[in-house]
Amino acid sequence: MNKSAQPTVHVIAGPNGAGKTTFAMSYLHAFAGCREFLNADLIAAGLSPFNPDSQAIPAGRLMLGRIEELTRGRKTFALETTLAGRGHAQRLARLKHEYGYQIEIVFVWLPTADFAVDRVANRVRQGGHNIPEPVIRRRFDQGIFNFAKHYAPVADRWAILDGTWYPPSPIALHENNQTVCFDTPAIKAIQTQTPNLLDKPLAISAKPTSFFDRLESAASETTQTIIAAAVRVPTPILVWGDGETVRINSITERRIPDHVGDDWMDQI
Repeated sequence: MNKSAQPTVHVIAGPNGAGKTTFAMSYLHAFAGCREFLNADLIAAGLSPFNPDSQAIPAGRLMLGRIEELTRGRKTFALETTLAGRGHAQRLARLKHEYGYQIEIVFVWLPTADFAVDRVANRVRQGGHNIPEPVIRRRFDQGIFNFAKHYAPVADRWAILDGTWYPPSPIALHENNQTVCFDTPAIKAIQTQTPNLLDKPLAISAKPTSFFDRLESAASETTQTIIAAAVRVPTPILVWGDGETVRINSITERRIPDHVGDDWMDQI
């Protein structure tokens, strides 16, 4: 097979509220050369802006249909998913072995379901789409487990990004049959969620690869998008610190004191 013509599936994964879509918009076109991006939540919102949950099944069908079209043409494409289900793992394995696709997964990690819920609520305040809290929590637990158990083994390369702060920096990266760690404390936190993912000895390295460089460049652009969206509404930026959600003033980029409520703008 001509390596230069080998198509790729870019999977942008992680819990709701991790910032997957924002990262994907920065990464895929500019840094991965991918022009096809499939997102079932956005399709559902397009079908029914006021009640996207009612269109989850039709949106999923449309997305799968488009995947089949792109596969027949051996086109590079990307999809966004929480990995809460296992269906994509079987599909990716088929694309890899029957159609010669490379599989790349970027998992944007968050430490707790509570933080994911907070992030989604903040997104809604900015005018973004909502996800019911029970769904966020279910997807959170299933997603990290399925990534470790069913998706990482299929991937030719994968990366875990720290979505708790901006820019979302690489925690670990796997390519060329080697897993490299860039953030040991974060690795330990991930291992409490899914011990099987990173149970083998890791190479500790600060030496970047081209994959690492692309991720970092996209992450930097993602940060600017996040700040601009928060300033426009305005809303705080939510990050993680000392085991809890921390609010950052999107204008001053300073921490909002815990005792200050929703009138934080008055404190500027």
